[in-house]
Amino acid sequence: MSATRSDLLALDADTLAALANRGLVKRATRELESGAGASVALGADGEVSASFPDGSRSALPAGVPLEAGTCSCPAPGVCRHLVGLVLAYQAAARSQAQTQAPASASAQTQTQTQTQTADRAGSAPPPPPPLLDGTAAGIPGAEQLPWSPAEFDDAALLAAFGRPALTAARRAWQRGCGRRCSGWTPSIRPPRWSCRAAPSASPSRTA
Repeated sequence: MSATRSDLLALDADTLAALANRGLVKRATRELESGAGASVALGADGEVSASFPDGSRSALPAGVPLEAGTCSCPAPGVCRHLVGLVLAYQAAARSQAQTQAPASASAQTQTQTQTQTADRAGSAPPPPPPLLDGTAAGIPGAEQLPWSPAEFDDAALLAAFGRPALTAARRAWQRGCGRRCSGWTPSIRPPRWSCRAAPSASPSRTA
């Protein structure tokens, strides 16, 4: 059944008993529970048709009350076949809902899994940090990038070396550092080292 007749699903046992009688409702319920109930089909126009083991056929078009249904049996009014049509349709609708529920849950789980997989695939790992020589860590032959010590703030230094080392470095910077040139390559000397110049060769005297 591709559509739903909510008007038939809303008919409970008391309502059916009021439209027919309670004896017909009990009899139709017993036949359905014993397997002798109707086989129902829902047409494209919303009409529900039912065929019974005794050869009777009943139908209930969409938008009409149960009293307006038709049946091939000779009983007048709302017969047990029309009551059986309603009960069989309700049972078929419940069975269909129970069948579709696991499939819907499985489809939802599959959709969530695919979404999570796509999210993980779309999240590229962060690039490796640059080394002091400007190359990317773990990537041989990577392009060298411009690098400056000013790129590291106090928070980065604190995380890398700890507070004692950072405090000692500040004190050393405040005391000042000596500098020495060796050839054409400048170098920074520790603060406790003294500055000295390389001795120059004494000029030779000519006689």
